[in-house]
Amino acid sequence: MQKEKTLSTNEVSSDIKKYVRVKQAAEYLGVSTNHVYRLAEKRLIPHYKSRGGKVLYFLLTDLEAYITDTYVTPQSDLNLQVEKQLIQAAL
Repeated sequence: MQKEKTLSTNEVSSDIKKYVRVKQAAEYLGVSTNHVYRLAEKRLIPHYKSRGGKVLYFLLTDLEAYITDTYVTPQSDLNLQVEKQLIQAAL
């Protein structure tokens, strides 16, 4: 019996859509299943519902996009941006 292989987003070709359910989405994002349900409820993360509306599905590419879209700029970078703007305003 072969063990099923779990694909990462890098291994999924662009023509194959890999859907995961809430538990796998939570593991991928490193959060609880409750948090995934809240994100979906608030429409902060793209998802699909089964015909009955009881099961949620997520594309791995959407989960990866959610992770990269929530980048937080470090304070040091913000300070540099402010300094540059102050210098330009002084000129």
